[in-house]
Amino acid sequence: MGKNWACHQGAREASGDLLLFTDADTWHGPDLLGRAIAALDEDRADCVSLAGRQLMETFWERLVQPHVFTAMLARFPRLRQPLPPTRWRGAIANGQYILIRREVYDELGGHEALKGEVVEDMRMAQRLVRRGKRLSIRMAEDAFT
Repeated sequence: MGKNWACHQGAREASGDLLLFTDADTWHGPDLLGRAIAALDEDRADCVSLAGRQLMETFWERLVQPHVFTAMLARFPRLRQPLPPTRWRGAIANGQYILIRREVYDELGGHEALKGEVVEDMRMAQRLVRRGKRLSIRMAEDAFT
């Protein structure tokens, strides 16, 4: 799994207390990182994942994507509400934007522990919650209120 390997390599080189994993095909406003760090503290979270606004430019994206997002919101209606460890299977994160405290990332085994996973963002979220860590998911519309 190339993304997991790349994230593992990047984390090994990074020296900060926070790690941000983001996709190359995303665009971040100039104040997004500062706001995400503030959200991490505000939510007393170990990890914040942001579900951003999706640009749907093609016919197929406009046809399919709304159904995907509707299904996700139906399955996970209370994204900001912390899950107890017993409900770890219900944890999700958006791999496009995961901001995590370095000590927690290392404690979870980082992306090395996810090396065989295709849906690594969900598995990371599940590992976080299962170990009693606090995960906060914010939608673009209410991400930083």
